[in-house]
Amino acid sequence: MDTELDETRDESAVATLLDRQVDGLMYVTVGLRPLHVPLNMLRVPSVLANCFDDRPEAGVPAVIPDEVRGGREAAMHLLELGHRDIAFLAGDGLTPAAPRRIQGHRDAFEAAGLPVRPGRILEAGWDIDAGFHSAMKLLDGVAAPDRPTAIVCANDRLAIGVVLAANRLGLAIPQDLSIMGYDDEFRIASTMVPALTTMALPLREMGAAAMNGLLRELSEEPEENDNNGGAPAGHDVPAQTLVPCRLVVRESTGPVPPAGPDPGPLTAGQRGVT
Repeated sequence: MDTELDETRDESAVATLLDRQVDGLMYVTVGLRPLHVPLNMLRVPSVLANCFDDRPEAGVPAVIPDEVRGGREAAMHLLELGHRDIAFLAGDGLTPAAPRRIQGHRDAFEAAGLPVRPGRILEAGWDIDAGFHSAMKLLDGVAAPDRPTAIVCANDRLAIGVVLAANRLGLAIPQDLSIMGYDDEFRIASTMVPALTTMALPLREMGAAAMNGLLRELSEEPEENDNNGGAPAGHDVPAQTLVPCRLVVRESTGPVPPAGPDPGPLTAGQRGVT
């Protein structure tokens, strides 16, 4: 059943499914977001995929992408190519993915013992137009030593806008500017010119992990629910499974332009290797 992002329809949708005597429920969202699980969902084994209940007491396990790790690995890819001045167009703070990716980005710089330059992390939005205008602010009229050599984008649509801005300014990709996306969006990332380096969201893996967890729970002996429709026994502590995103390296990222001194390779400690 599709509730079309209308949480007021959740309870009635779950009630309809329970009337059909389903054994379990999976709640799936298109983008990572918090929600309030309807109480009647707790009457049967349930799992959340690509979403989570922001109430600690809710007790429904969730399978979500490891956005902190994704942000960290995106930055590390560019750091290992020699980039030190990296801008991050981070979507907006209305979605929980954005601050987690920002944290991962900062973690990568901290692990490398490097500062994040002021003004290099921007909450730009999510669309092509936002990527274009943000990139123009970062690049237009800025001398090579003062402009970023790489830009990480919070999704592939933002990256399209950055590519358009680079083309407008006559910057070659990746010779003058490396660009990374996020999502590995179907029919976009791999077909762009140049093909886009990106972090692939683990959509299939999250679905499989959520379903496998639900099937495991259904295979166990059923436990008696309380009389008030509350969480079944065993659901007192919600579990959260983090599924790693996957780095997909294509043609839009390359070594840092040779305008300045060679920054040298990262040490094992800077890469976070112990």
